[in-house]
Amino acid sequence: MFGESMEKGEYLQTPKGRFGRYEWRCDRRLYLDITDIEPRGKKTMSDGDQLAFQKQVLQQLTKRRRGAFRGPMVLRMSLSTTERTPSHIHTIAKNLLDLLARPRPTIGTSRRGLLYFDDEQVHGLSLSCRHGQSKPRIFITAMPLGFFLADLDLAMNAQTELRDEEETRLYNRDAIESFRDLLRDSNKERQYLSEKAFKALIELQRCQAQQHLLGSSRISLANLGYLFGVGGVPLSKKDSLWNTLYKSWESIIRKTPVRILLPELPQEEGSSKAYKRLVEEQIRAFQRDFSWIIKPLRIPIGLEVVVKPPSPSERRGIHDLDNVLRDYIIPRVVDVLQPVTDMAWTIDAEALKNEDHKLYSFRRDRTKRLPASTRIGITRYEAWKLCRRQRDKSPGFVSVAVTADMLPTDDILREIDQTIKRWEKIACR
Repeated sequence: MFGESMEKGEYLQTPKGRFGRYEWRCDRRLYLDITDIEPRGKKTMSDGDQLAFQKQVLQQLTKRRRGAFRGPMVLRMSLSTTERTPSHIHTIAKNLLDLLARPRPTIGTSRRGLLYFDDEQVHGLSLSCRHGQSKPRIFITAMPLGFFLADLDLAMNAQTELRDEEETRLYNRDAIESFRDLLRDSNKERQYLSEKAFKALIELQRCQAQQHLLGSSRISLANLGYLFGVGGVPLSKKDSLWNTLYKSWESIIRKTPVRILLPELPQEEGSSKAYKRLVEEQIRAFQRDFSWIIKPLRIPIGLEVVVKPPSPSERRGIHDLDNVLRDYIIPRVVDVLQPVTDMAWTIDAEALKNEDHKLYSFRRDRTKRLPASTRIGITRYEAWKLCRRQRDKSPGFVSVAVTADMLPTDDILREIDQTIKRWEKIACR
């Protein structure tokens, strides 16, 4: 099966063997497709819908003969809403994460946990929400953390072999310099363009500059992998060399200028209010530093959050990933940055009415479907809770990236899958 002189262990180290293990892990991912139930927050979802949601989850788990996850896991949820005043993404997430844990007595099961036992098990959380859709939908992908780390390890190696670590998500590299030049030479440009054409050019190049700046703020697969202890740096290593390397990778996350660095999550009772003020101050500082590009924001944004928990000896409170986003970060980002949720909201309809009827019609039709209440907000976020290395007593942190949310594939899980599949076409042919 593996060739006359090749042992099974040797085969698993070949490209075909590594890709085969990846496919095996993909086959064991859990997919749940919940239809005909509107994604809502806990206060607005009826008891009937909450019960129906759990029943659909239970039916699909039973059909696949799957029990609740018992260890650390990674979860992705893709949401579609139809309501004119839908719940915010973080309130929907809180409700669904609670419903995925403890089954209600009335659904008729002896399980103590539905998909998992406690959302503290969730070490990776990826959420996206699209409003104004024709049908409601909740699509969930779940996998053990170990499967995710193995996929991440393979994708890191694949990127190296593809010589592709800069990634296509960086958009147009020259966009920021081009925008800077346009602002500097604005008087010169105005000599050749009408005021309306000049404003249109400013808006176009501002969008491109924002796409590049915020597209480059995301963590690379390599750095995320090193922080999680994959890519040849196992968490169990006690050697000082590995700890030194780990600290250097951590420092990259701490010092990246387009990321917002916050201290470790509050542990003392009564300290949450001060922490929220600090979060707002840091977001305002980020806005000031890049105001010439991001004020106002003209593109939809997402959030990417990396959390290093406090050391066990210092930990007095548990902060689940969704709580970190809901309680501390998303409300402050929305209040300060005022992000649009769709490009259609940034199009000047009146200016287009007589100039570009096709684009005007697109804007009119698109905004008719989009709920006005969702004009400002966040429609995507990812959060990752790191595992502490042995003997690591350094303070925890929260690192936040405001990311460009331009493509449906702009999340780390899809990036991993796409990288591996591109690598397979070259390495396994």
